Amino acid sequence: NGSAPSSAPSSEDGNIDTAAAAAAAPTLQKGDTPILLSQAFFLVAFSKYYFTPWFDSGMQPDPQFGSDSHGHNSRLFVQQTFLMREELDEMMGDNKWKEMPEFRHYIASLAGLPSLGDVKKGGLEFMNKATDTFFREYNTSFIKHIENVWTSTMILPYIIGGHPELAHEFIRWLRASDDGDLAADNFAWSTKEIEIENQKSYGESHECRIDACMICLTKNADPGVILEDSFIAEIKDSLFESLESEEVVNFLDRSRWQQADEYDPVRKRICEVVAPHASQ
Repeated sequence: NGSAPSSAPSSEDGNIDTAAAAAAAPTLQKGDTPILLSQAFFLVAFSKYYFTPWFDSGMQPDPQFGSDSHGHNSRLFVQQTFLMREELDEMMGDNKWKEMPEFRHYIASLAGLPSLGDVKKGGLEFMNKATDTFFREYNTSFIKHIENVWTSTMILPYIIGGHPELAHEFIRWLRASDDGDLAADNFAWSTKEIEIENQKSYGESHECRIDACMICLTKNADPGVILEDSFIAEIKDSLFESLESEEVVNFLDRSRWQQADEYDPVRKRICEVVAPHASQ
């Protein structure tokens, strides 16, 4: 019926490994858990914690442009790619997903799986192998369909419409390339910590260190090619001028510009090219 085994631990802290689950559920005997139920618990947990919230985030309207912009939030999706990458790495590192409360029913169910000695026979060995394979294949798919797309030379420049601090660093990176500082290894990312709001779920914020984020996002992109592309080339002067401002420029907030039309070319590019592009 899709519910947890009656003897499954009810603790909400999620710090349950296979041995602890068996100890906490002594009445759950080997063979009591249908393997399909364990598989269902795992997939529901992954969807609840990771897949569904991030997918829903990609379908939400852009908070800058209102409810009619449903799903058209590509200006935010470059930075979201880093947040998704970071969270996926945290889940997979040292199998930390096994300690998450969302997976507690799955972990508890393992106590009822028999050890059959061979993954081909099903049982506990099969499920352990299945979860390892799932994360490996999901990560491969994430790299191919999300990371390599949104960090590409063509799409990465959409970040100019994202978090102002990240846009600022992206423009610094472009100017360093233009000045030859990248080739001379004379460039360093900011190590500042920032908060990125309303991604994964509205009202939620993520702490982000700029250098970790930008190293991840720029690893597949060629700044020289970006500078020559008309998307950036036609507004390069305005972008580079923003670096001289006393405070980091938000290209979508005219109220904080020193002059009313100071960065209109950049704002227009974001509104006319980036904003209409759906993230799905």
